[in-house]
Amino acid sequence: MTAHTDSVAARSPAPLRYFVQACFISYALFHVYTSIFGTLEPLNQRGLFIGGGIGFIYFGLAVDGWRRSRLGALRDIVLGLIGAYGGLHVTLDAERLMDIMSDLTPLDMTMGVLTILVSLEAARRTIGWSLPVMAVISLSFYIGGHSVIGGNWRPPAVSFETFISTLYASTNGIFGLLADIGARVVAIYVVLGSLLMAFGAGDIFMRAATLVAGRAFGGPAKVAVVTSALFGTISGSAVANVMSVGSITIPTMMRAGYRKAFAAGI
Repeated sequence: MTAHTDSVAARSPAPLRYFVQACFISYALFHVYTSIFGTLEPLNQRGLFIGGGIGFIYFGLAVDGWRRSRLGALRDIVLGLIGAYGGLHVTLDAERLMDIMSDLTPLDMTMGVLTILVSLEAARRTIGWSLPVMAVISLSFYIGGHSVIGGNWRPPAVSFETFISTLYASTNGIFGLLADIGARVVAIYVVLGSLLMAFGAGDIFMRAATLVAGRAFGGPAKVAVVTSALFGTISGSAVANVMSVGSITIPTMMRAGYRKAFAAGI
């Protein structure tokens, strides 16, 4: 057990840790199952993928922050449950929501608003302000731009129900193309990449790359490039590459003196 795991175990109750671990294992097994036996209908698959992803972000934050602030951890658990149910609600009612003749219910509208909000907050908590701010600007332009902008830049008038229907109750917004790529392609490669690294494939790639570029000027960066190229021949996924190989090569470059952003860019 690593020092980080020990510290997390020391500041979070066992039931919460076991619950989060079970959630992550179930999430990974779900993607393994659908990759072997076929994916679900688009809105069903993407709803489980996005809902689970948002929920587990908050659950993980709750585990890490339990000792620092139990009230904050409980808040994150509530936000995680909202995010998870937001995706589950779409999955359970996918057939009705995809029927263009069906109106949204008050529950649909409420879950749509809450899911959008917890998605933006999850993005802010994990990657910073840039993406949420751009998303809020774009959403404001979409729903309110008709009232304040004229001329060629004036967007069409959109009702609040259409706004929620597009962003939440369809395959055009939160559950759009990027969610499809993540649910069908990226998720399974991240899982398989993690398994490869756990079984020692990372050491093989690192040793081969070190033989090629380890003694050269800027060796750590060149080793990272060669290692990523070797892993890319298996995964074909940039995200899976960063999540698996990057967890080794990026810290190695940082220890060699590279800036965080530069190491991540390489």
